[in-house]
Amino acid sequence: MHTNINAAKCASFVTVVMGFLATRLDERMSEYFAATYAGQDWFDAFLEHYHPRTSKEVKRTDVSIQLLALYMYYGNIQPFRDNDQMVNVPAYAARLRDIRNNWAHTEELTVDDCVTVAHSASALLKAFNDDRGVAALKTYVYEADAIARTNEPAPGQVEQPCAGGVCARAFVPWTVKEIGTPAMLDNMRSKASREAVAEVAIQVVRVEGPVHIDRVSRLIKKACGRKRLSRSSAAALRRQLENLDTITLDGEGFLWPADIDPTIWRVFRPNTTVGSRPLKEVSSVELANAWRYVQANNPDASEQEWIAKLAWLFDRKTLRRGDRDRLIQARRLMGTQSDMGLVR
Repeated sequence: MHTNINAAKCASFVTVVMGFLATRLDERMSEYFAATYAGQDWFDAFLEHYHPRTSKEVKRTDVSIQLLALYMYYGNIQPFRDNDQMVNVPAYAARLRDIRNNWAHTEELTVDDCVTVAHSASALLKAFNDDRGVAALKTYVYEADAIARTNEPAPGQVEQPCAGGVCARAFVPWTVKEIGTPAMLDNMRSKASREAVAEVAIQVVRVEGPVHIDRVSRLIKKACGRKRLSRSSAAALRRQLENLDTITLDGEGFLWPADIDPTIWRVFRPNTTVGSRPLKEVSSVELANAWRYVQANNPDASEQEWIAKLAWLFDRKTLRRGDRDRLIQARRLMGTQSDMGLVR
């Protein structure tokens, strides 16, 4: 039910953001191209290498053309990717154009598309040093995040949505998207690499948070096309995640969105066919909330029955000793969430 409402919101949202981008990109692209290529005009260079399938008129103010020009090869080079600051511009542009094309063909857009458009558009203008454009987009970034926050799907494996002061919302994983090259994670000293990693980390935490830092690292590796990292690169990535200003790291290694207070958060997210996590990657705060929920729904049950209910909610047919110990430990947290001890 929320899907249709949010799909309509997202279509309207993407229309506005794409329209705004179209008003900013031509001038930014012109300035950059002229400064980099001896006064040449980006649109003239684009037309020399663009071979359309139709005779449709091509306009430099068309955001679809602008985005294509940003990631297209002109001969054997990508002219908008020739320095450290611009290295991720083609990836941002390609991502935005894919969503723009879906929108233009009236395909239903998702909340994830909304968030991607807002953050990618902001990152794109930031690469061009368009401070005014980035500032203007902040409103859209906040709006996209708000839409994402209200798009929690209906619970699947729960007896009722809320009980015992706790609400159940199905766990939905972040959708992995390509953010850069495999080599990017070997160069975390690069400003462009750090910014790209930060953008993805913030998206993951906004969608999945609280989420364990190890899971965020894995998702970022997937988004960069990497299966494993050297010890030094993995350590550099972890340091980057530990020091993001817009994310809070707790004493267990879980990353939280800055707008959620773990001491008063009363939500848990059961595993579903859409997404699941091992218990070791479920925050103790979330497990304590699940305890509250299960006990409120089954006040006369035994501890073993409560544990069985919890195992079912998190899709564990059998509990390993470590899982059982983690559930017991989380139960002790009930009533003491103010002692979680945030790192920052």
